[in-house]
Amino acid sequence: MLYQEPTATGPIATSGQLLAGSLAVDAAGNLFFTDSSTYVNPTTYVYTSFNSHLNELPKSSSSATGFAAGPTVLYAIAPSSPGGYDDIIDAVAVDNTNGIVYFATQNDGVFAFPDSSGGIPLANGQPTALYTASTQGANTLTIGGQDNLYLLLGSSALASGSPLSLAQVALDNVTVPVSPVGTAVSPSATINPVTTMLNDTACSGSPAPSVNFAAGTSSDATATVTPAATCATTLSGGSSFATTVSFTPIAQDRQHFADRHGSGQ
Repeated sequence: MLYQEPTATGPIATSGQLLAGSLAVDAAGNLFFTDSSTYVNPTTYVYTSFNSHLNELPKSSSSATGFAAGPTVLYAIAPSSPGGYDDIIDAVAVDNTNGIVYFATQNDGVFAFPDSSGGIPLANGQPTALYTASTQGANTLTIGGQDNLYLLLGSSALASGSPLSLAQVALDNVTVPVSPVGTAVSPSATINPVTTMLNDTACSGSPAPSVNFAAGTSSDATATVTPAATCATTLSGGSSFATTVSFTPIAQDRQHFADRHGSGQ
């Protein structure tokens, strides 16, 4: 056994052990995991989290288990007045290609920080280089191609009743629907919203943060990116802006046309 979760502390006298959630291992062999103290009302089935944590169990060559005796808490959520379906840290994943640790809360989003084989630097109860990757929360997450995130989440935007659904969060790239030449098209603001993140300034900063993008034009298309004026504060202290992307193709993809219809020779 590598590690045994302790007895949970909380307002329920019969609390058992902390419940482990997601697990992830980095390139150095360090183990990251989430856990929480939770309670499900046996009558209403309402789910309450009293506290939850992101932990690192460092690899150790001097230990019989190969790991440290106990974990380091990297981030924690402990509502002052716990209620049903409050936020909870539920997911963790490691991008070993780029050396980034991601973790998600169910309500507030996906957060990230650089990995370090010698231990994660902490200040004020969180990684010093913590930043917000997405404002979309998740129950579980993993990393796919192009460093995009894949989330399991409950969202009314995806289906009525908010059942658990699989979604992709694209980082640093935007996909738009197919459109005829000369017709502008935008991602759906409901099921494919675009968000601009500023992790180096808060909404309360002076001067107030704002974002501007120059319009892009090529021989094949034009594009505009327009962030909203309203700033939303992220859990990590940054700012985010709902963003509208408009893409207009102005020339047909000749290579794809030839592939589909023949070159004419």
